[in-house]
Amino acid sequence: MKYNMITVINAIIVALMLIPSVAVAVKFKKFRNRCTNTAMNICQQMGRYGAILFMILPFGVGEFGFGHVNEFLIYLFANIILLAVYIVSWLSFMKKQTYIKAMIMAAVPAVIFLVCGVTLRHFILVFCAVIFFIGHIYVTTSNYRADKKDKKEAEAAAEEKTAETVTEEKE
Repeated sequence: MKYNMITVINAIIVALMLIPSVAVAVKFKKFRNRCTNTAMNICQQMGRYGAILFMILPFGVGEFGFGHVNEFLIYLFANIILLAVYIVSWLSFMKKQTYIKAMIMAAVPAVIFLVCGVTLRHFILVFCAVIFFIGHIYVTTSNYRADKKDKKEAEAAAEEKTAETVTEEKE
């Protein structure tokens, strides 16, 4: 296993992806994962930590490198664009949470891992990216559905309480 400049660039990419995640975790301290599918939770976590590890350490490839200059250009520009989309999505999500924004934030890191894995010909990283993508999309969707269900129940309870108050005032 040999380290080179790509190892450093990949570490910077991972750090840039983690900064918004930490910021949101601090802002939404009460957030909890409500996905009840253990297999998908494990899939998400194994994919995430595997991808982070293989982004930085060239296990299985000897040394990070590109077969052609075009691969480097794809790697470089795709990562710049995807990181920009990811950071803008996080900033937007901090203002207003929507399902579309959550899905973008779930998919973009997996795509970054996938682009890096394909362009670097690091197929263990590609595998981890796919596993992470599947798990992360599922867990994000499950959490969104659970939140939506809770909001509907809270609204129904509030309406019921309002109706009871109106009935009591009429009597």
